[in-house]
Amino acid sequence: MYLAHFIVSALDLLGALDNMLTNDERQGYIDWIYRCQHPDGGFRMWPGTDFGARANRENARWDPANIPATYFALATLLILKDDFKRINRRDTLAWLPRMQRPDGSFGETLVSDRIEGGQDPRFGYCAAGIRYMLRGTNEGDIMVEGQTVRDVDVDAFVRCVRLAEVGTLASRSRIVADTYANVPYYRHMTVGSPMHPSTSLTQGTRSVLLAR
Repeated sequence: MYLAHFIVSALDLLGALDNMLTNDERQGYIDWIYRCQHPDGGFRMWPGTDFGARANRENARWDPANIPATYFALATLLILKDDFKRINRRDTLAWLPRMQRPDGSFGETLVSDRIEGGQDPRFGYCAAGIRYMLRGTNEGDIMVEGQTVRDVDVDAFVRCVRLAEVGTLASRSRIVADTYANVPYYRHMTVGSPMHPSTSLTQGTRSVLLAR
């Protein structure tokens, strides 16, 4: 799903996507993404883990939905101008809070009701994007197809992002600090300074989540 998104989004950024795709090709790409949709909500990384008629409780652990795959699937569908009518919106939104840990962070997959994946802030950023694409600016519990779906803990996630900026979570995943420490332009800046990219990232994350 990563590669599919990067290719499609690159062509779109270059203004070449519409000229390169026929209607049949566009629909084929859309259908492939929906082939990766998990029946319990979210998307797989690729259709190769789908057991189809042979799926059962014993082999379900080998076919979980994936937070980054779900984000990239939804984003790619938007680029391809899909109408989202085939999205399993209710179950995906119900699955999303189950991927959040008590400390506000998000995991990558849910295996046997256990959140798997490291303390990587990028999973949370993907979760924020999924939430926005499927529920917009609606906060709190919402009704979807006649069922109440609870929201993620927004405030806990914002606290998690802020901790990552000062190194509490980044010390385990090394995602935020190490990434910008190796970029010459940012080496002289301290994390949390107005010009540091992680500062605007936190502000942007909260604005996307809360739209306030």
